[in-house]
Amino acid sequence: MAIQPAYKEREFLLQIAEGSEQAFTRVFDYYRPNIYSTVLRITGDCTLSEEIVQDTFLKVWIKRQTLPRIQNFAAWLYIVAQNHTYTALRKSKREKGQSGAMDSSIELLPCVSALNILNEKEYIRVLNQAIKRLPVKQQQTYRLVREQGLHREEVALMLQVSPETVKANLNLATRSVRAFCVANLDLAVLLIPLLLFSGF
Repeated sequence: MAIQPAYKEREFLLQIAEGSEQAFTRVFDYYRPNIYSTVLRITGDCTLSEEIVQDTFLKVWIKRQTLPRIQNFAAWLYIVAQNHTYTALRKSKREKGQSGAMDSSIELLPCVSALNILNEKEYIRVLNQAIKRLPVKQQQTYRLVREQGLHREEVALMLQVSPETVKANLNLATRSVRAFCVANLDLAVLLIPLLLFSGF
């Protein structure tokens, strides 16, 4: 059995900054279980938690050239995950017509970087493009589940398909959206190289 090489975070971050997908995978595999379990405890929703994890690491890739400047990557990563969790829960409450303050157990730090705001806007723009490129059934499924927060059974009834078909369409849509975002955000970031050295 092959021996797994030691986890050397600083080296991996430097490699990711240079575009190494292999290093990115190592960091993802290292942090993903803890981030997912933490988010799941807050949201109680497996699908939403997985989406938050994907969004969190997509942001790592988007900001890869700034990673060597981050002194405490673990803390930075959890702040990113917390912010995505807050946004997702706030959106879910708004869509379901609920009111009231957010759960007091969610303590968040504000995003104050202008670069962060730019990347968020760019991410939303490219995400919308990715969704519009999906086949009709996948697009409907993605929007109903991801954007409106409906359960698989509810979507199945609305689209007159089986819950398994909903699951399959959602999986295909999620993979397509993620691949499109990574490819196109990569190009978009290259258009603003001077801003990438601002830090988080």
